[in-house]
Amino acid sequence: MKRNFIIACISAITLTAVSCNEVKQTDIQPENNNSSISGTVQENSTPDDNATDDDNEEVVITMASNGYPEGELRKAIERFNEADNGYRIVTKRYDPTVNVNNENGESIRVIENEEDAIMEDFKLIQDAINKDDIDIFPSFAFFSSAKLEILKKMGAFVDLYSFMENDPEVNTSTLNQHILSLNEIDGKLYSMPVSYFGSTLIGESKYVGDKENWTVDEFISHWEQMPEGSTVNGSINSENIYYDVLRENLESFVDYENLKVNFDCPEFKKILEFCNRFESNGNNKGTYIYDAPSMVSFTDIADFNYAKLFGEHGNEKLKFTTPPYTMVGYPSSDGNGAFFQSGFSYSISAKSSPEKQKGAWEFIREFYTEEFQINYAVGEKIVEWDGSEHYSSEMYGFCINNNAFDNIAERTVAGEFHNDTYSIEGNVYTNHLVTQEEVDKLKKYLDSINRWETTLDRQLWNIIEKEVMAYFAGEKFLDDTVDMIQNRASIWISEQY
Repeated sequence: MKRNFIIACISAITLTAVSCNEVKQTDIQPENNNSSISGTVQENSTPDDNATDDDNEEVVITMASNGYPEGELRKAIERFNEADNGYRIVTKRYDPTVNVNNENGESIRVIENEEDAIMEDFKLIQDAINKDDIDIFPSFAFFSSAKLEILKKMGAFVDLYSFMENDPEVNTSTLNQHILSLNEIDGKLYSMPVSYFGSTLIGESKYVGDKENWTVDEFISHWEQMPEGSTVNGSINSENIYYDVLRENLESFVDYENLKVNFDCPEFKKILEFCNRFESNGNNKGTYIYDAPSMVSFTDIADFNYAKLFGEHGNEKLKFTTPPYTMVGYPSSDGNGAFFQSGFSYSISAKSSPEKQKGAWEFIREFYTEEFQINYAVGEKIVEWDGSEHYSSEMYGFCINNNAFDNIAERTVAGEFHNDTYSIEGNVYTNHLVTQEEVDKLKKYLDSINRWETTLDRQLWNIIEKEVMAYFAGEKFLDDTVDMIQNRASIWISEQY
């Protein structure tokens, strides 16, 4: 809630996306719309859902999906299939969602049973291991993107660098090398993000100073210097502080590549003990306090308007001001607690034939071109209720294409995406736009982030949550809690491979 308030204050670019838990129904459907049936091949441009390579002498490229293609993805599939290139994309659905009507009577798709989603992930992994009929693996095909890490470890994907060697438009020179390197495993790129965003804790500079990225000891020390009555992200109970400070960063204690978990490290123990300093709310989220000093809040750095956090912005007429913030990362052993995550990414199956791998690359490469990334990031212009114009896109995060990244930065500073004035009930107000100096500071901070994290697997999250809540309830001692989390998590991760 606190994070959403901050995002609203800095006037971030409006982005629209389909969530994992609520997927709008589209008109691209198989005739038999039984969402409990997995593995339906749904192709976008012809009615023959189960087409083979012999049909029309085209090579069929199959992409895994957890729903019907929508938006820019749907358009890209249609463009690719309409081109005379010898290939055709179809999608194979692993869909745990069902149709329901929302409060407005609109048909939407939701996940009603988490076990169904876990089972769909299991089926997709088994197909990737035992079959060769899926050529493209997008991260959004999985309920838990952590499953991609399992398949990477198993050698399920081909090195995408091999396709870039002869591609003049999509290669290591045109794409962000820092982001690529953070996605490598032993120098190979098995999955490549289309976009990315940073995740960090932030605090008002007047409280936390100017030093970016804290160790655990620095985090605790700053708290002890806060004024009486202060909060952590607007909260004063152990559950909320755990959610906002520790659970947001649980991925850092899981090493999928080396099949290890590190919940018995001193940092995890210290932060958990810090959370328990506060009163428990009976294992439930408590209320947030917005009129008290807050040491830190967590936020996703998702576009260049977040550069406003480095300066003071507001509106004199509305008496509304946001102060300068410092990005302090998540408390860690080395002070490098901020991390990147992906909007979504693509991988190509190592089991596919060379011809299908070539066709798969020809399809996904468009998502990394300068033209696509700019259009994807900007989206369509819409008019808000107050009469001001904004852009709404499907992309969450920054472009991985270098030229597209620079293009969006320049246009943000120029005020193209937000009006410098807006009106409410006939009154005109000034909206302070992000400056070039602030964008330069943001770029520098992004370059300092050296961790890439995948979303924590829900089953592992449940293991940790159960033990942590028992600790907050006073049912277990700290050492026993940490030992149990480490043991159970170690067993879990060993069973995944």
